[in-house]
Amino acid sequence: MTSRRVLLLALVLAAAWLGLYFQATRSRVLRGNTDYLSFYSGGRLAGTGHLYDIESYFRVHDEVMGERLTGAHGFTRLPYYALLHKPLSLLPYKTAYWLWLAFTSACMVWLIAQFAPASREFLFLAVCFPAAYTAVLNGQDTALLAALVAGAVLAMRQGRDTLAGALWALCSIKYHLFVLLPFALISGRRWRVLGWTAVAGAALAAVSFAVEGWAWPLRYLELLGQPGVQVEIDAMPNARLLLASAGFDTAWTRAAATAAIAALALWAMFRYRDTERGIVAALLGGLLVVPHDFLHDTVLLLPCLALARERATRLALAAAVFPLAALLLQMGRPQSALMPTLILIALVSAAASKPAAAAPVSP
Repeated sequence: MTSRRVLLLALVLAAAWLGLYFQATRSRVLRGNTDYLSFYSGGRLAGTGHLYDIESYFRVHDEVMGERLTGAHGFTRLPYYALLHKPLSLLPYKTAYWLWLAFTSACMVWLIAQFAPASREFLFLAVCFPAAYTAVLNGQDTALLAALVAGAVLAMRQGRDTLAGALWALCSIKYHLFVLLPFALISGRRWRVLGWTAVAGAALAAVSFAVEGWAWPLRYLELLGQPGVQVEIDAMPNARLLLASAGFDTAWTRAAATAAIAALALWAMFRYRDTERGIVAALLGGLLVVPHDFLHDTVLLLPCLALARERATRLALAAAVFPLAALLLQMGRPQSALMPTLILIALVSAAASKPAAAAPVSP
């Protein structure tokens, strides 16, 4: 099949998914009742001392939209990130909203453009990956996260360790997805990158305290401890969904599964001490062990697909990225378990496969 036909097929699949998704969410997307409303509210509240006050948070919703974000539980990001949204929050909400969608769309296009020239299959899978569209249309920032990952990897390849460290530190936007990343840098002996990541992280922490004062960590933890923050287990592509589908979802089994997956990811990192294999393992393991992730978070599978060199790993990732897994994830158990199953298979393969050649192998 020619490259043009492959791309055409990808566009047809993407258009079909996009049509179905937009039909179901059109009113909400056009009104701007998406996750961006939470970021906008954070920008408005940054520096007020009320960033994690739920009443102040919803007051912004009422003022700018006259309605509240469906399923919202408050601003759940770090204070420095709220400050980054301050400039857009000075604009009328609808203006800021459409600018944000344009920005995250640009992040996604940039990410795809970095790796598509080396792999026709990557271009095909990226263009038809539903998470790439839901992340943008839902006002999320995971397209930005995926671009940060790609930028950090490319910076490391070019020996720009300071820039790579700064970009990795910014991934703390959704820190729970990157809990295993430091071990990937350690396993690859990327000490300068790790050091600059720590320096940049300390700077972001200092900004957070400057923005919200010394007591913000306590208020933040109190917000995260609210009942109802962790919801919709059936649509979360993590280990808990696998356990629930098998009928073994208890505190003990979750702890055991988390430990086992973390150990598997660490084995993948330290067995061959390949930094990019370690990054893939860290991202896959992070998606599985965290208690809170959704379809839009799986956009991180795109940099994994671009970096993975072992054929079995790439095949599992290709299956996870193809629209079927995303569709089933929205349909409840047991079929929704396909996505985390494929992510787990990719992680197992990354841990078990022997090193491949430097050039990626097409799935």
